[in-house]
Amino acid sequence: MSIKYILSLIMSGLIMLFYFILQSALVFDYIPYSENIGYLGYACFIGFVPFFMVVVTEFLKKSKQEKVKNDYMRKLNDVLISQTHNELFYDGDLDNGARILTKEVIESIDADRCSIWLYRDNEKQSIICQQLYIKKEDTWYSDIELFKKDFFDYFEHLLLDPVIIADDAEKHPATSCFTEGYLRPLGIKSMLDVPIIFRGDIIGVICIESLSKRSWQKCEVDFANMLSSLYSFAHSIKETNDITTEINKKNTYLEHAAKILRHDMHSGINTYIPRGISSLERRLNDEVISNLKLESPLKMIKEGLAHTQKVYKGVYEFTNLVKKDSTLNKELCDLRQILIDYLSNTSYLGQVAVDYLPTIEVNQALFCTAIDNLIRNGLKYNDSEFKMVAIFMEDENHISIQDNGRGMTQEEFEYLSQPYTRKKDQKETGTGLGLNICVAILNEHGFEVSCERNESGTKMKIKIK
Repeated sequence: MSIKYILSLIMSGLIMLFYFILQSALVFDYIPYSENIGYLGYACFIGFVPFFMVVVTEFLKKSKQEKVKNDYMRKLNDVLISQTHNELFYDGDLDNGARILTKEVIESIDADRCSIWLYRDNEKQSIICQQLYIKKEDTWYSDIELFKKDFFDYFEHLLLDPVIIADDAEKHPATSCFTEGYLRPLGIKSMLDVPIIFRGDIIGVICIESLSKRSWQKCEVDFANMLSSLYSFAHSIKETNDITTEINKKNTYLEHAAKILRHDMHSGINTYIPRGISSLERRLNDEVISNLKLESPLKMIKEGLAHTQKVYKGVYEFTNLVKKDSTLNKELCDLRQILIDYLSNTSYLGQVAVDYLPTIEVNQALFCTAIDNLIRNGLKYNDSEFKMVAIFMEDENHISIQDNGRGMTQEEFEYLSQPYTRKKDQKETGTGLGLNICVAILNEHGFEVSCERNESGTKMKIKIK
């Protein structure tokens, strides 16, 4: 409300109060009626009318302004709703989506220029214009770059207080650095900048500029912030689309690699090498083998081939999952027996104790591969003099794999289960993929994996039902 309205309301109220008191005094005979009293009452009425008219006029004026403001806000809301239906943003088409957005902003709030800027990189030493719409030219421009070294105050303000409401752009501390090289040459008087925030970080700014000096309304600032959020959403869609494209590309390579493993390596491991060993054994009689001391080498070759075939079968089953709409092939297995058979050709069989385990449906090759990974981790990350791993039923729902190694917490397990993740300064070599693949295999079975550190070392728990 204006001061004029408030003063008129107070004066009209005081006059009415005085008139009421005067009339009450006459009614209750506190004072006698006289001609002067009559004139005074008339004077109150005459004095009340102009003040009351001012109140009514100001009220109607305020109501009209409120209506204009409400209509304006409704218009801005309609624009926001229309932009949320902008299919270009849902498609991740930021360039064309930004064109529509910048023009809509100009037409909605009657500004002269609107632009979208993004930081070049995480160093935030420069921002690049993605789209700049100029109303007078009805044209878009892009790829303009501003550097922090040239506009230091503005860049600093974006980080400290990113919503910049510069009614007088030449005097505002954040935008005054643009005066000589930007504001005056282009005739820009007022600026409104709001940040584009993505994943909690400022990645850019939406800038609205006016060639006439104006006071930015709160609804306009809120409107700009909402559009900034919409652009941030579109940015996330584009990033997701880019990641999906890259994943699809890598999946093509993965499928090709899986085909090579499933088919081309099959003949070597399961046909040519076994035939070669059989042929060699037919040509070497027992006397030659004994004289040349070939018993041990031949045994190692055959055991190594048997182990390689087991590993190959696991790889074969795992790469089958790459195929579209694939399902895990499972059969009823005695878990203790298949693990003992799998470990029989390993050098660490004597360090693993396998207690009673149930008979359930699993993919034999993949299940053994996953458990073997946990066993080898328990032996590898272990500083004990006698390294051991025990596999047993914790209860009817959980298989436990206990080692006497360094110990790993649930939090560390969740971190190390991510692909290509290893502890810093870890002395043992590795790719950081083993645990991730192991967990993926067990999850594919419908099992859940958890971990706890105890006095002995690490206990991995697999919930099987």
